Amino acid sequence: MESPAPGAGLPPSSPLPENFTRHFANSGLVRIRRRATTATIFGGGDWAALRDIASGLATNPTLFKYRKGAAILEPVRLAPGFFSLGYFRSEGLVPTPAAPGWLLHQTMRAAYYQPLPAERRNAAAITRSPTTAAFTAKWISPPAPATKSA
Repeated sequence: MESPAPGAGLPPSSPLPENFTRHFANSGLVRIRRRATTATIFGGGDWAALRDIASGLATNPTLFKYRKGAAILEPVRLAPGFFSLGYFRSEGLVPTPAAPGWLLHQTMRAAYYQPLPAERRNAAAITRSPTTAAFTAKWISPPAPATKSA
């Protein structure tokens, strides 16, 4: 063996702390423990950096876990319905300035189209969605450009 360290004995164990808040800023993680109650807040991930290649947490982002004695709540994820942009993926985790707490944040961007001008509307195509109370309408496509044949 080149190094004797792997074969050496382990250091003596000591009891885990029962009351702490620890912020791991580089990984966007907070661990909180108050006796038999623990919480994990995750506001990190590799989604924003890589987009196409991502870890399990980036593609299935868990932002909160909670345990009190034998009761466990995990995992907690958010999925906004606005424009169906998928899961909430925190872009950071910072302490709140006014009160003890933590703030997760994300900026979302999506295409938004203003209502169609009256001359482009097709009243016959307006239908009520079968799954929601919303009304939908089919677009009237602009006329195709004229082509010249030789």
